[in-house]
Amino acid sequence: MAMDKYEFNLKVDQMRKQYDLHDYQTAMKIADGIDWRRVTNVNLLSLVSDIYEKNGELEEAKEILLLAMESASNARHIVFRLTELAIRTGNMEEADAFCAEFEDLVHDDPRKYLLQYKILSAKGAAPEQKIIPLERYTATEIDEQWMYELAEQYLEAGQTAKCVAMCDRIMLFFGTGEYVQKAAELKADGAGAALSAYQQDLINNREKAEEKLRITEEKCRQAVEVPEVPAVDADDLRAARDRARDLFRVVRLHKGLHPERPREAEEVRECRVVQHRRDQQNGVRARGARGGHLVARRDEVLVEDRD
Repeated sequence: MAMDKYEFNLKVDQMRKQYDLHDYQTAMKIADGIDWRRVTNVNLLSLVSDIYEKNGELEEAKEILLLAMESASNARHIVFRLTELAIRTGNMEEADAFCAEFEDLVHDDPRKYLLQYKILSAKGAAPEQKIIPLERYTATEIDEQWMYELAEQYLEAGQTAKCVAMCDRIMLFFGTGEYVQKAAELKADGAGAALSAYQQDLINNREKAEEKLRITEEKCRQAVEVPEVPAVDADDLRAARDRARDLFRVVRLHKGLHPERPREAEEVRECRVVQHRRDQQNGVRARGARGGHLVARRDEVLVEDRD
């Protein structure tokens, strides 16, 4: 028996709630009971695919994304995820095909370099090969994760000076956090280079720096915090809607009992007479029925041109 719209919406709401609670298993159980082949909402299908992916059901996640792709007007995000799923499932032929399609869709999106790097890594390519797409990505994007990944590849390729320079850059740009700590360790232990006094201070006082950063973030959040809108009770909303409907009916009834058209028509006729007399005084013959005519209402004068 087909699911009606009410039941479908109810199940989707339950699924979203479990997803927001990070209960992905329960969310997947709800998703299993819905025929997604009839759904065309791209955002909803992407959410369902993410639920399956978080539960390790990668093939099912891919099938849902392919359904979303049929309805998507802009498929770049979907193709990106399909490429990642193909890499994770070890289907490199499919990964290459999706990656090429992504590059055709978005020539200037630097994420294509990440896909190239991930494919090369999955294929076991040499560090010298993997460095190229990472360098292109980090040249346009300031991303500590992939900057650190590049530093590791430099070290593996024997390019120690570049590894140290990238570690220095990470510590300078970000100051604190997981990848700053990793960069310091990679520089000191991996590359065998000494940390500067500033870098050593970052590591020794990491907790203080992170607390200072947390306080700054909290101040910024409060500065732009949008006040919460109070929840509206459903009964109050229905009552307000009914009052608005009743008011609309009263207005319509009032207009029906007190039409304004005769008075407006009289004003129009009076203005036409005045304009006709002015035209005669200026020696201008009034235009006939097949020409334009002048319409005036209160303080406003509008001229209708010939059709």
